[in-house]
Amino acid sequence: MKNFLVIALFSAMILSATENIALPKPAIPQEASLAAALANRQSHREFGGGEPTPQQLSNLLWAAYGQNRADGKLTVPAALNRHAFELYVLTAKGVTRYDQKANALIPVCENDLRVMAEGRKTLGPAAAAVVLLVAKTDIFGANGDFYLGVEAGAICQDIYLYAATAKLNALCCGSLDAAGLTKALSLPANQKPVLTMVVGPAPEK
Repeated sequence: MKNFLVIALFSAMILSATENIALPKPAIPQEASLAAALANRQSHREFGGGEPTPQQLSNLLWAAYGQNRADGKLTVPAALNRHAFELYVLTAKGVTRYDQKANALIPVCENDLRVMAEGRKTLGPAAAAVVLLVAKTDIFGANGDFYLGVEAGAICQDIYLYAATAKLNALCCGSLDAAGLTKALSLPANQKPVLTMVVGPAPEK
């Protein structure tokens, strides 16, 4: 009987670690001003750490790549109406993948990979979260890199604008450890890490 209880408890722990994490409904304040967001948009290289709240993650990911219409279309444009990205969230507790249809996070691994987010290897671990943009490289033909670049830029700008509205610091990084992230996340051959957005509160003064 004792062994059965131990097995049952262990199984429950595994299940809870692999269940999808439902996010609260995105709730960006209606009084948030586009003019203010544009005026305050900037890159920051200092972060105060801490853990992002579920509401912050929901707002951030919806702004970046969420569904904003009943027909399932997203907050960013896509060439030929083919969205090519998946967004991963890297925190101290591990890595999850954003499912915009379900407004949920899908657990991927429990490793803290933020050190791979940018070349200095310090900004990622200092921030609350890193949003990793992973591209599906087989969606387009000869102009694939151009189309991927356009969509990645739109995603990053949306994150910048939300961060400015929420008084969060943000930084777009192209110097990520793409090979290390590909291996750590077991990405298939047709997917590649392209950019990261390092996001978090400003350091306390």
